[in-house]
Amino acid sequence: MRPHYCSYCQGVLQWMRLDHKPRLVCQQCGRVHYLDPRLAVAILLYEPKHVIYLAKRLVEPGWGQWIMPGGYVEPGEDLRGACFRELKEELHLSAGPLRLMGIYLDRPNTFTAVFSSPLIYGVKSSGSPELSPLHPFAWPDIPWHHLYFQSTHLAIRDFMAESLWQEQHENAKPPGALT
Repeated sequence: MRPHYCSYCQGVLQWMRLDHKPRLVCQQCGRVHYLDPRLAVAILLYEPKHVIYLAKRLVEPGWGQWIMPGGYVEPGEDLRGACFRELKEELHLSAGPLRLMGIYLDRPNTFTAVFSSPLIYGVKSSGSPELSPLHPFAWPDIPWHHLYFQSTHLAIRDFMAESLWQEQHENAKPPGALT
């Protein structure tokens, strides 16, 4: 959502071209209003044997599509704290150790920091008004065409590639090793 009025003088904002980019400029005081990016977090929960956990969105946009649990970072909150809060709010879960996987551009104005964490065994998620309980997916069964956010697609792809690379290198024998 873009603002329509200046936060300094309440003048009307209009798009103008400045620095070769469209910018919102107050027609009364001339201030430029930058649309700063938003920051979100998501958590890719997994089991070691090629299983990841996703939840269905129960709100629009993207109702019925699969996502990783997560949400927006609140003012004054660090990324890991946002992950723990979102897991607690959405699924009534605690996370294991978090590892930053990457930061992905989800929408023109939203960056999502994706963390991975092993699912704590014996813990069941209960879901919330926003998300269904977690559902396990073996890698061949991931519903690629029903994933909502671009960060979900990219993070799962990157997680799978990294996991396969690690497995390949763990199983490789060093040169000159006896068989």
